[in-house]
Amino acid sequence: TPQSRPFLGQALRSANDPNETLVQVWILKRFPLQAKCHILPARGDDMGKFHFLSFLTTVLAVLLLAFVHACAEKRVAPVIGNSAYPKKPVDVFRDCPKCPEMVVIPSGSFRMGDLNGDGENNEKPVRMVTIRYSFAVGKYEVTQAEWEAVMGSNPSGFKANDRPVEQVSWDDVQKFIRKLNAKTGQDYRLLSEAEWEYVARAGTTSKYPWGNSPSHEYANFSRGVFSRGFESGRDRWVKTAPIGSFAPNDYGVHDMHGNVNEWTADCWHDSYIGASRDGSAWISGENCSERVLRGGSWTNYLPRNQRSAYRFPFRTDFQSNDIGFRIAKTLF
Repeated sequence: TPQSRPFLGQALRSANDPNETLVQVWILKRFPLQAKCHILPARGDDMGKFHFLSFLTTVLAVLLLAFVHACAEKRVAPVIGNSAYPKKPVDVFRDCPKCPEMVVIPSGSFRMGDLNGDGENNEKPVRMVTIRYSFAVGKYEVTQAEWEAVMGSNPSGFKANDRPVEQVSWDDVQKFIRKLNAKTGQDYRLLSEAEWEYVARAGTTSKYPWGNSPSHEYANFSRGVFSRGFESGRDRWVKTAPIGSFAPNDYGVHDMHGNVNEWTADCWHDSYIGASRDGSAWISGENCSERVLRGGSWTNYLPRNQRSAYRFPFRTDFQSNDIGFRIAKTLF
């Protein structure tokens, strides 16, 4: 009402300057440039004399400026640290120019193990695993160039910057990850075995993510006598292939099958009895001097070794030209 307006103006007075309103003081401090552009009423105007529409316009201008300011700050924020990641499934990012590309993996549930009934005993019993957290995984296996940038040398037998690093033991990989984390301030790690199979399956329940038959169209593996009938396809490499030579799976991840076997974080257990159901690594119990390898490699003469459920162990100090790895990290 007209009688209430003087009281409103007095309540909004600045304690330092009776001719200045608190709204004006706040805007002058927060948005000096915009204030100089006469977005505000002139100093000395009596707020009590403003009619209600003028007061409402001023408040709306303040809110608009605050919104624009917040958006500008958000645009220039660096994409570093878990809170700034895109968080949408299949988004791709790097933590630094020479860091491995990472793919955001959606949380969810899947059945893990020998779903088709003709696998190995160590792939049983089949169990339901639920991953409730968001994590990211290397879009490709770690390359020789990425390894050398961190470690200063390249142990691989088949030298090429764009091929996966090999001849690295599980122990070697732990040293690499520690150095990479120290260099980038991130928290990289190996995939757990459950995470590995979840990413490899990418929502499928077949033996391979592309179906129930092995194929050189989708993976690099041996062309030996046991592979006859499956020779056709994109695979033209006798040894390792450059990363990304084959199409990605439905999560946007390349080379989960073939090329090089991939170290995981888990200790070896010869069955899934007692295994967790939350996606975490099984790092206690039976045999932690051996760790689990997944995915198959260019040396596999048995196509069945490329299956999503296939697993086998090796000592943590073992090196071979068909063993590499990819990194992962928990987002939130």
